[in-house]
Amino acid sequence: MSVKSIEKSAGSPNRYLNLGCGRRYHSAWTNLDLESDDLEVISHDITQGIPFESASFDAVYHSHVLEHLNPAEGRQLIQECYRVLAPGGVLRVVVPDLERIARLYLENHQQAWDGDEVASVNYDWMKMELLDQLVREKSGGQMGIYMSRQEIKNAEFVQSRVGDELAVCQETVVPKVAKDKSLLNRLEESTLGFRRRMARRFVRWTLGRSAEAAFDEGMFRSQGEIHRWMYDRYSLREICRLIGFESFRVCSAEESSIEDYSSYQLDSVEGQVRKPDSIFIEVRKPQSDAIREVACWAHARRKFYDAQDSDQQRAMQMLALIAELYAVEREAKEADDAARHALRQSRSVPVLARIKMWLDAEQQVVLPRSPMATAITYAQNQWTALNTYTTQGYLNIDNNASERALKRVAIGRKNWLFAGNDAAAENHARLWSLIASCERHQVDPQRYLTSVLAKIGTTPREQLGQFLSDVWKAEDDAEPTPGQVG
Repeated sequence: MSVKSIEKSAGSPNRYLNLGCGRRYHSAWTNLDLESDDLEVISHDITQGIPFESASFDAVYHSHVLEHLNPAEGRQLIQECYRVLAPGGVLRVVVPDLERIARLYLENHQQAWDGDEVASVNYDWMKMELLDQLVREKSGGQMGIYMSRQEIKNAEFVQSRVGDELAVCQETVVPKVAKDKSLLNRLEESTLGFRRRMARRFVRWTLGRSAEAAFDEGMFRSQGEIHRWMYDRYSLREICRLIGFESFRVCSAEESSIEDYSSYQLDSVEGQVRKPDSIFIEVRKPQSDAIREVACWAHARRKFYDAQDSDQQRAMQMLALIAELYAVEREAKEADDAARHALRQSRSVPVLARIKMWLDAEQQVVLPRSPMATAITYAQNQWTALNTYTTQGYLNIDNNASERALKRVAIGRKNWLFAGNDAAAENHARLWSLIASCERHQVDPQRYLTSVLAKIGTTPREQLGQFLSDVWKAEDDAEPTPGQVG
């Protein structure tokens, strides 16, 4: 669908958004999918962002989409959902429940080990369910082959896991609804098919049949069927909390904070859950932006730097990863807030994901009271706040600028060691804050304070914002100099 159509949809009265809707959508919602021939569904690649203005929707929903993205893409999708939601809006996410899959696998593993024949069959299925969609090389994988059997010993158990997918797989002919495709769509499919066939033949001709098989596998794995990550209630909660959502809760297929949700039949039809293997979660975007902690990467880096004497190899590994974060910041230094935020989302977020995996792995093997353990524990405890800077373009990766502003206080501490009383010390602190703000905005502190102190006593409280150093500078620059006055 054209960009014009997307823009028109953004202004439509539909305040609910369904992402990656597939065949399950409702006309009362704005529906997006990667490819579609249905006028009710907008064709769009959500890895390129959500094509709507901020605060456009009261609810955003996606089912069995997140697991098909890599961790960085998944986090970016949740961030985009936050952006397009209005304050107080609801995000509903449905994914395969890794925790439940793992528990059933372990339960049936133990029972099969103890000689339970029924559990032995269920164990085989749970092992497939855990691994197949991560490693499969062809559409349907081992699960599709298993569900296509005429006789399935544990059909009831499989049905409880996959819902109506079992019946679909056992049908010899799956009825398809014929749709008239436009000439443009047919030309695009024909051209793409031709290019793939030519590429496949070239690979076979130059590298042989084994390379041709690898090419086929690579093409399949890039088409969106496989799972690139898995989630449970804890990982979902942490991602949503980091981005700024609140009121995380796990709910049922029919339970929702979205008004009249069950009538849309997105997760269940007449009481039958479409994806029984799923976890259903909802979170809310806060009504107003609350204060959020932003931690300093320079402080985190210093602890790993200090750990070099006792664990140089690990320290150098982490310092190299942190250097990648700062390389992004140097590249984004002259960019505006929007461009800096986009660059951080595309470049810094994947690095942060690698850092978190490193921290989780190394925390298990380092000596508990070593300098490296101290550095890792500090980063883990501050992890949410260390990620916050990527959520907004105007935030800094560290507070080095503040540290430099305070340096003069430390150097000259003895000169003003005695302020006289607590109130005087507080006044000193306020004055130093004003002077530091002036320096940041290239304002002469003496001119600024002379001007402000002359006016502030007769200025109403609601107009005090004019005395912020950047606002004052803009107004002062706009005033004509004495030489310009005619």
